[in-house]
Amino acid sequence: MKHFKKYEEYNTFLNEARVNFSKAGIKAKFEEKIESLKKSKEKYPDDEWRDKSIAKLEAAIKSGKFDWKDHPYISGAEVDGQFDIFQGSNAMACAKELVKIVNKYKGDEVKATSVGAAPDSTRFRAAVGGMVELMVNEAVYDGFKGKTLLLGIKVGGGVNKSTRDKIFQEAYEKLMPLEQFNGSGGGISIHTSDGTNWGAIGLASSKFGFNSGMEKRLKDLAL
Repeated sequence: MKHFKKYEEYNTFLNEARVNFSKAGIKAKFEEKIESLKKSKEKYPDDEWRDKSIAKLEAAIKSGKFDWKDHPYISGAEVDGQFDIFQGSNAMACAKELVKIVNKYKGDEVKATSVGAAPDSTRFRAAVGGMVELMVNEAVYDGFKGKTLLLGIKVGGGVNKSTRDKIFQEAYEKLMPLEQFNGSGGGISIHTSDGTNWGAIGLASSKFGFNSGMEKRLKDLAL
């Protein structure tokens, strides 16, 4: 796994975040995706999928509603240099926003339990988590492909589903401004999962992760 920047470089980690963690930041990402689709239409002028995708993105911008359940996995602007999440204080700023959400829903945590599991529910048990917590640099899977979830929120399977959906939506609106999805290389993408033990939403990469020093700084925000 590749790590961006040396730990020592983060001693000068005082510059302001360059990302707008609001719906304006999401709008900018959607606009980037529209421009990318319009450029690709020059090669594929008769592609109906691109036309429908542009219309869908434009409708979301107009309505101001950006739903995590309907996230567009469409490439945005080309990345020149490092990804935004690894630049300046962007990761710290995003993590602080996520910690606010975690703290807001801490009272909705439940006691961990277990349920019967395959192949024999009378003999095997599956854990059902009850946590609401910050995730940093954790391994996740998209099918059989491993990724590193750089920043996100983990929600136990025992937490009320409507509460889980609220957490995911609020987190999505803070994560999306740092999304830099690339269809060929993956880039920095929105990752969601929903398992018996826990589910998660976050920014993931199949190639990159934070170094140990930065990982500690981010995790310390949740202490």
